[in-house]
Amino acid sequence: VGGILGAIIYIANKRMENKTWLAVFMAVLLLFLATGLFTGGLHEFEEVWGMTQNVYNYRDAAGGFFSEKRLPMALVKPFGYSAKRSVLQIASFWTFLSFGCILHFWKWFSTKKIREAEELAEAEKAGEVEAVDKEFGHQETTPIEEKSEGTDEEA
Repeated sequence: VGGILGAIIYIANKRMENKTWLAVFMAVLLLFLATGLFTGGLHEFEEVWGMTQNVYNYRDAAGGFFSEKRLPMALVKPFGYSAKRSVLQIASFWTFLSFGCILHFWKWFSTKKIREAEELAEAEKAGEVEAVDKEFGHQETTPIEEKSEGTDEEA
């Protein structure tokens, strides 16, 4: 499964011009993976130190189809799925996911000036400098030549 996803990401990276959607997909995928692993780790601690109250249990429903220990649901377990949820699992899942989203958007907004500078540099390379300069009100200037008028020691 990992090899197939890696191949799809590699092909998409090579063929797509606008890689925004690929970056969004990867950010969401990795956020859910981190959330699921964090929640699963807390569940393991919960098993050792004592379980909190279960909120629901779907393990035996539909002949065990929803059990995270059997295919196909075992494939989504690393992303936070569980057929039997405790209060700690639900609280940790939504807290970690919310915190991850807040951090992601904070980072995205804080890099806005960097993205604008990159766009300006690309515009300069493409020959759109004059249009950009007029847009921002920049004036064409020429460098001032340094003229040596001599010093007292030269005279």
